[in-house]
Amino acid sequence: MYQRRVVRWCVRRVHKKKGRAVSLVSVAKEHYLRDDIPCGVPTCRDRVCESAYAQRVLGAGAGTAALPSHYVVFDAVVGTKYLDLVAALNSAGLTADAATLQPHTTTKEPVSKQRKNAGAATQQQALPTSSPHATLILLQTVANEAQRVLTHSSFNRLMEMATTSENVTNRVHYFSNEHFSKTYVEAGAADGGQTGSMAQSIVKACAWYQAHVKKCGLPVFLVAEDQDVLALAKTALAPNSVFTCGEYLHTYHPSSFDLIAMHDSIQLQLEQKEHQLLQQQQQGADAEKGPVFRGHFRVCGKNNSEAEVRIESQEDILIVGKENMGHAIHGDTVLVRLLPKELWTAHSQEIRSADEAENEMRATVKGSQPCGVVVGIEKRNWRPYVCTLPEDESYTAEGSMAALLAVPYDSRIPKIRMRTRHARQLASLRVVVCIDAWPADSRYPEGHFVRSLGEVHTLAAEMASVLVEHGISCPTFTSAALATLPIHVLGVCEWRIPAAEYSRRRDVRSANVMSIDPRGCVDVDDALSVKTLPGNCFEVGVHIADVAYFIREGSLLDREAKQRSTTVYLPHTRFNMLPSVLSEDLCSLHGGRDRLAVSVIWKFSPEFEVLDIWFGRTVVNNKHELCYEFAQSAIDGALSAEEQKRTRNLPALERDLKLMLELSRKLRKERLAKGALELESDEVQFEFQPDSTTVAAVKPHGDLEVNHMVAEFMLLANEAVARQITDVFPTGALLRNHPSPHPMRFQALLQSAAAAGFTMDISSNKSLAESLQRARHPTKPEVNQLLRNLATRAMSEAMYISTGNTPVSEFYHYGLAVDRYTHFTSPIRRYADVVVHRLLLKSVGQYHADTGTPGRCVPA
Repeated sequence: MYQRRVVRWCVRRVHKKKGRAVSLVSVAKEHYLRDDIPCGVPTCRDRVCESAYAQRVLGAGAGTAALPSHYVVFDAVVGTKYLDLVAALNSAGLTADAATLQPHTTTKEPVSKQRKNAGAATQQQALPTSSPHATLILLQTVANEAQRVLTHSSFNRLMEMATTSENVTNRVHYFSNEHFSKTYVEAGAADGGQTGSMAQSIVKACAWYQAHVKKCGLPVFLVAEDQDVLALAKTALAPNSVFTCGEYLHTYHPSSFDLIAMHDSIQLQLEQKEHQLLQQQQQGADAEKGPVFRGHFRVCGKNNSEAEVRIESQEDILIVGKENMGHAIHGDTVLVRLLPKELWTAHSQEIRSADEAENEMRATVKGSQPCGVVVGIEKRNWRPYVCTLPEDESYTAEGSMAALLAVPYDSRIPKIRMRTRHARQLASLRVVVCIDAWPADSRYPEGHFVRSLGEVHTLAAEMASVLVEHGISCPTFTSAALATLPIHVLGVCEWRIPAAEYSRRRDVRSANVMSIDPRGCVDVDDALSVKTLPGNCFEVGVHIADVAYFIREGSLLDREAKQRSTTVYLPHTRFNMLPSVLSEDLCSLHGGRDRLAVSVIWKFSPEFEVLDIWFGRTVVNNKHELCYEFAQSAIDGALSAEEQKRTRNLPALERDLKLMLELSRKLRKERLAKGALELESDEVQFEFQPDSTTVAAVKPHGDLEVNHMVAEFMLLANEAVARQITDVFPTGALLRNHPSPHPMRFQALLQSAAAAGFTMDISSNKSLAESLQRARHPTKPEVNQLLRNLATRAMSEAMYISTGNTPVSEFYHYGLAVDRYTHFTSPIRRYADVVVHRLLLKSVGQYHADTGTPGRCVPA
């Protein structure tokens, strides 16, 4: 873990293990101890803790965070079985009473009274605070035990909380107590063997911490659930410093309803008898009844008593009835066995609620789709689920345990049985619930409460629900990541392009550069330009924001952007992949400002044939920042007198728009002739009342010809960049692959087309496109829209691939009918495009090692 190794002592550890010739053999290993491991307390003035070595261990930003008011050492049981609680304490910042840190004398009863009468203030209590006042100590002993008993992802989640050098918002400090001479305990030295040794290690480390930071005036508490640790700690540690989880929360955090409710839910779940999950049948028994297939379990959205198991390169298997699902949950990886053909059926056409699906029998519908039964669950893909507890007058009094059925936000998930002592407080709230197990003799899975999101039907709660359901985390950017950006204070100083960049980039500021985006767009990451050349040739450029210049590869900001992966857009807000100073200002190609870009520039003949293509870094100046409606009106000659008056050099703008539109029509015609699909989407636009989050109108997304024009040039650029990086890096390029869909996925399309009197040829993307083009009703245009929508639903999901581990035959993009395709045109909102930018710049020798440190501020 540390940068260098300064060995002070070396001890010989001997343990027994089974051998081949004899039952037990002794194995000796060297175990190194040292005396210069820092405690992690910022105010500690110990020689070791103040050393330069300690500063490297703790990280550059560790000392800049708010000072804690106390420290908490926790045992292995807390670190494993109460992992959700540890994560909540870390993210919430352990908001204890920082004034005097005196224990509150209230008991559990006042908590419910405060919650019952708090109203809107209670919702504020449920939210994490932004100023943490305590630090958790993760001991090496606890981490080793967690690595042994936790899954790989859960262990990584625990360890990521202690990465203070990368994320200064974390409040967990990792302490190597087993390599520190003053806290080391010989393995097996205690009477209890390994368990007793673990308890001794934890208690000894806590005792050292209490003595070490006593001079700093900071208390150190031990929070434990292991009875051996508690028994030993009460005799070895300071009075009133040893707590169970519940005692600690009720004593120092009585007003934190979410933390207390989460603890009670986990504790009640742990107290229940553990049931054995569904067991996989023996291979021999399965072989007698037929082969077993592995696939992803996907529950039908309109009827959760039906599901499909998606199997690669094979027809999907239909699962009908809860009794055949075998306790599988949407998203699990399952093993399924086919039923006899006489039991095969088809999807039900009925739309049923969860209660109807559970209580009603399904009529058998003869069909040809293979049906099966789940015989085993290979991998659980459980996640946090947003649920609601309906209001019920029969709920027990506060403080009494109640078993409730939480109704998931996602109708494909079964109801979750949750035990809690806070039923009345949680009723009518959006809450997050985690599933712990699904006992074999239970109708419902069992889980525990994690946190509340707010009252049902409030904007904040519903928005938080959407984010949790889709696994989207949008924390604020850390100060360490923002420190890599140029200082930018509006009105005080303004960042300017360094002079060296002008000399080593192609200058296209004289070109008639224009951006065309939705109305109100603030993150302008693409622009177009056209320039007439001698001989009636012309030059067309696609200019994309040079995000890679501002984000050094491997930097903290690069890691955060990679973790976010994309900008998340909601109707009234968005969560940026990059800080707003980049996405809305320095990278954004706003009008009238010099900006850095990465460009693809084509030279076309008068017949629109490509004569040459250039890739590289440029400096651009956006002459016209347009919206789609304005650009279409300019092409149609329908601008108002006021719009004409305020538009600079309107004749040149109209000429260039019409030229690019003519070229885009040719490009689109060629693309469709190759078999590209034009599919229907259900995208809509929301309009809000002024200065409000109230929706005023919902209307279909506009489909102007200028939209297709911009899209054609973005597709052309993506395809050109894909060919460039694949040619230069044949085994290291990042491409976007869209595999051909399985024919069975077209069943709904084929049946609907036949009912309307049309025949669909699905043998290839070209034949499908031609069939959709012919399927036009003379008086009902919505028929073609419906068929295109069904074709969209039949498509496979596109994915990113590396050319190094994918056959060349799988580079093909089915929907666009191109051999190679990638994402290059949206680096402000999509991290994959940043990677492609770096590959493209390396391929043309313009990727500079000093990017990511973009100059300085100069007076405006």
